[in-house]
Amino acid sequence: MSLDLTTLGFAAFLTSVGIAIGFSLILLILRGEPVLRLWTGGLWCICAGTLLVGLRGHIPDPLSIHVGNALLSLSSAMLLVGVARFVGVRMSWGWPLALVGALTAGITIFTWFPDLYVRMTLFSVHMLVWDLWSVWLLLARGRADVRLSRRLAAGFFLADALGYVARMAMLSQRDTASQDLIQTGLATSATIVAGFALTLAQCFSLLLLIIQRQMVELRNAARTDALTGLRNRRALTADGTQALARCRRAAQPFALLLLDLDHFKRINDLHGHDAGDAVLRQAAQRLHSQLPREALLGRYGGEEFLVLLPGVAAARAQVLAELTRVALSERPILHVGTRIALTTSIGGSGIQAAAEPVSVGQLIAQADRALYEAKDAGRDRVCWYDATRGMPTKLARVERTSVRPASDA
Repeated sequence: MSLDLTTLGFAAFLTSVGIAIGFSLILLILRGEPVLRLWTGGLWCICAGTLLVGLRGHIPDPLSIHVGNALLSLSSAMLLVGVARFVGVRMSWGWPLALVGALTAGITIFTWFPDLYVRMTLFSVHMLVWDLWSVWLLLARGRADVRLSRRLAAGFFLADALGYVARMAMLSQRDTASQDLIQTGLATSATIVAGFALTLAQCFSLLLLIIQRQMVELRNAARTDALTGLRNRRALTADGTQALARCRRAAQPFALLLLDLDHFKRINDLHGHDAGDAVLRQAAQRLHSQLPREALLGRYGGEEFLVLLPGVAAARAQVLAELTRVALSERPILHVGTRIALTTSIGGSGIQAAAEPVSVGQLIAQADRALYEAKDAGRDRVCWYDATRGMPTKLARVERTSVRPASDA
């Protein structure tokens, strides 16, 4: 049993057209995806190349063989460059176009010889290079948060590469020297049909790359404060609950700090909301550089910031709170040539390893009581909630001259 090339070519053409139309429709919605434009263009090149190759005998051979195979090779180049850009590699078109030219020249030379094996082997080796190059990019580069989709796509490209290896092995065992591209044996036909299925799988895996990345970005956007780039209130609550549970299982302490920028409304009234936004952004940067690596920092709301300190005992958290207060207030915020003085009031709370179960919400409420005590006491100071006494206590202030700037630490 065998399938003639015309039948296989027609089936491949219909498959490629369906895929290209699907990608084009998706591109209408995801217009901001540059790699999708490359992949869609590559799929339309596959359609044109497959049609020309399938029409051999009905159109001039140079158009069918040379142009058709060149378009198929160009499609692979476009898919590869798209994969490279997706994983963050700035790939030029030099080497991909050189491979396209090499295949076209090779096909042109071996068209003069009636040797099916040589011509199909040349094409298969060429496609093998594209597939393995894509596999390497997907496995060696790219973001960790889309690792699953990268591995799935790499798996399908690797399977396609193995399919070309199998096709070459089958051709090498047949007497194809005097055959034309009119009909193929059952085994070779099976590899071509399997190639259709792998092409579909590859295309869906490329879409999966985009879908997972967008899901990650949407998830991150839902957890991120747009102005400061820090965690938002929702993310702080979720991460704090998980961190507190881990600390409780490991019998470790847990502390948190609630910071409020003093007289922030006055900054907005005197200097404008752009200045207020600049103060929030620069305050966030100072906090990020001042706090230890284990700290979880976020904007709790308005001019309030929340610092979660898993594994940090109350004594160390109190020192960190005072150092943080000094780091924020030791020098003014610069905005469009204006120096804006900044101070902050901080309330803190925490539990020891053996403390009774308490939620993050309860700790935040305790820190909020301590924060109001700090503001009532004159602002620009730290208060700590004493759980044993059930009330906030003021901490001793550190002189600013005794603390090095955060940027010098």
